[in-house]
Amino acid sequence: DASVADYLTPRAVYGHVWIPGLHKALGVFWPAIVGSPLLAGLLMVGRDRRHVERLAGLVTLVAGLAYVLTPITMELDGAAFATTVRYGSPALLLGLALIPLSLSLYRASVGLRALVVAAFGAVIALNEVALEWVSHAPWAVHDRPLAIALALVGLGLVTAWMIGPRAVKVGVVALVLVLAIGGGAVVQRHYLAERYVAAGLPLDEFYEYLQDREPTRIVAFGTFLLSPLFGPHDTNHVEVLRRPWTGASPADPVAQCELWKRAIAKARPNYLLFANGLYSIYLPDATWFRTDPAVQTVLTNPRGTLARVNGRISLDCSSANIRPFPN
Repeated sequence: DASVADYLTPRAVYGHVWIPGLHKALGVFWPAIVGSPLLAGLLMVGRDRRHVERLAGLVTLVAGLAYVLTPITMELDGAAFATTVRYGSPALLLGLALIPLSLSLYRASVGLRALVVAAFGAVIALNEVALEWVSHAPWAVHDRPLAIALALVGLGLVTAWMIGPRAVKVGVVALVLVLAIGGGAVVQRHYLAERYVAAGLPLDEFYEYLQDREPTRIVAFGTFLLSPLFGPHDTNHVEVLRRPWTGASPADPVAQCELWKRAIAKARPNYLLFANGLYSIYLPDATWFRTDPAVQTVLTNPRGTLARVNGRISLDCSSANIRPFPN
């Protein structure tokens, strides 16, 4: 559960984790994408600012600080940092929205403000075609064009508001309301339905199968990639069972099988998911369930096995029917 703040002192982290991670997550122009929102937030809390302007800057800076303190942003000693950068998106978006406003407050010319907005539009467009980072982007490929289009529309609306006459400002407000109320609902529905479809995760095939069957109850073994199991509407009940404690030796397969049998029955699952190769310490053996009439395999591949539970599990835990449990 480590956060970015827990790794501020080791210098090696900067060159080996943060810089390459930001490059993979945000593209080759990541210094501008990270630095400009921070600068905009600082400019908004400067002298001679109104309270609401200072508040906007403070919210941006606090959002950035919250990301630095958020647990799991340095999960696995930073091995997943390129994907957890997305947790800082609220701070980045707030800061980007403040860039034209901060320039206006400091009496920058209309030409300069338009140039800055155009430059950011170019950064977004160039990042889209930067092949060295596309495969590492922490969102689905088919969602990127929509996200980029919305970002460009937002920049255009802010620019129109800042330099346009009163009639243009009224039109911008009306358009924003339509997009926020109507378009936002459509985008959210699409995102929730497609978030974990072909996302490049090891268990994608299982997630897609279960997505069409929610709400349901799932017991998962051998994986920590649990979020997709809850389904696009967050209606699945997902439970992870750890090895039950027993006074017997972990190598005693009969005792362990009996304890697993009770724990699984207590969870009342509709599906059992056995993942391969993610972690394999003290897990029940999927072969124990093959002769159980209540357990039916519905999907299997090299990544794991998904089984449907059609009644009460009645494992035969005799020593003749199970293999030795791993130490």
